[in-house]
Order: sequence, then structure tokens, then C-alpha cells
Amino acid sequence: MDITRPSPASPFPRKVGRVQTTQSGTVQPGRRLLRLVLPGIVLVSALAAVPLSYFAYLQVGGLILPGVHVGGVPVQGMGLEQATAEIDRIWNQEYRVVLAEVENPAHAWVVAPSEFGLGVDAAGTAQAAYRIGRGDGLLADLLALLTALGQRHDLRPTVTLDLLKAQAGLESWSARVAIAPTEGILGIHQGLVEAVNGQSGRSVDIGATLSLLAADPAAALLDFAVIPLVMQPVAPRLGDVSAAAAQADAMLASGL
Repeated sequence: MDITRPSPASPFPRKVGRVQTTQSGTVQPGRRLLRLVLPGIVLVSALAAVPLSYFAYLQVGGLILPGVHVGGVPVQGMGLEQATAEIDRIWNQEYRVVLAEVENPAHAWVVAPSEFGLGVDAAGTAQAAYRIGRGDGLLADLLALLTALGQRHDLRPTVTLDLLKAQAGLESWSARVAIAPTEGILGIHQGLVEAVNGQSGRSVDIGATLSLLAADPAAALLDFAVIPLVMQPVAPRLGDVSAAAAQADAMLASGL
């Protein structure tokens, strides 16, 4: 509305500018909407900044994503060098398996897998752990990070087998576990023939054991933690002496 006021120098009123008035306590609709939406925008931005910052930290630092394990060993947040050393320590230095006879598992010994050429490719496995959630594009990698924050990813180690070391280990253990055969015995005691038949021994069948181990080294190392030891019988040179004992009895009876 127009407001007029008298001028001190003139008896007639003059116009002053138009004044905008609003009712006391009222807020324009646009400002009300902004006040309602702005806190939500700030909150969403803050929430989005956290994973983005963490994602950048992992990428720049070259660190493995959270939730990643190698055969149960946590490697999350580690760099390649640290993860390689940790995998090697657990799987190649401290891990133990059982060397057990296939036909008689009660004959068993705790051994280091490396004695038989078994091991884990620590560097290659660490590389595989590092590649989880990487290389599929920015959006896919970010989604992989968000998934990893609430979900464990267990990676199976890469198993290696050195057949030459395996053969050397089996040859060494063969001397420890082999049982030599006992030869048959024939004798005369107080005019009577005494006979004891020979007993078979056993030795490691190195060829069969190598074939069985090479068929699935990962199962031997990771799934069963057992190196199967195939044994073979070793016959005595003189086993059954019953025929010789009968001949000796006949000779004694005839007075020869």
C-alpha cells in the first residue's frame, strides 16, 4: 500500500516508497521446503563421503578389501608384501598335516607339508586376494567395497606340488616306516623239528603314493590335511618252511 506523510515545507502530503509487508511469524513456502530438505541432503552427503573416503584410502594405499580371508587367515587391510608374508608364515611354515598309511590309518605321523613338496603360492594367492573388488570399473569396485563391509570373502589358497621334493621326502620316510620281512626258521630241539614261518614286511610304494598325491594336492593339503602313504608288502626269501619241516621229520624218523 502507499503511505503518505506531510512534508514540513509543504502543507500537502507526499508519497514515499512501496513497503512490502507480511504477516508476523509466516515463512514463505520455498524457504520452508529448503529447511526441511537441507538436513537430509547434508546427512546423505556425509554418509556417502565415508565409504568414498575409505574406498580412496584402500585404492591409494594398495590395501586388500575388508572381509577377505585366505583359507581362514584374515588379510584384510594388508598390502601385498604383508599379505604374502602372512600367508607364507601360516601355510608354508607353521601348518602341519598327517602322514598316514592308506590301509592302516592308525600308523600316522605329524609332518610339515614342505617335506613332501606341498605348499601354497603365497605371492600368487596374495595377488588374488588383492584383486577382489578391483578392476571392474569405479562403480563396480565401490559396490564391491560396500558388500565387503558386511560380508566375509574366503579365498582358497593356490596349492603347489614339487614332485622331486615329494619323491625325496618319501624316500627319506620310507627308511623310517618300512618293516623288514622276517625269514622262516627251521631247527631241531631235543630231537624235534621246530619250524617258524617267515613274515612279510612292508615298504612305501613311492610311485603309487606320488600318483595319489599328484591327483589332487589341494585336497591333501586343504581339505583333509592328510598325505596318503601307500604301502606295499615285502615277502621274505624263506616264508613257508612247513614242507622242509616235514622232510626233516621224515629223515629223523628213518634214522637218517
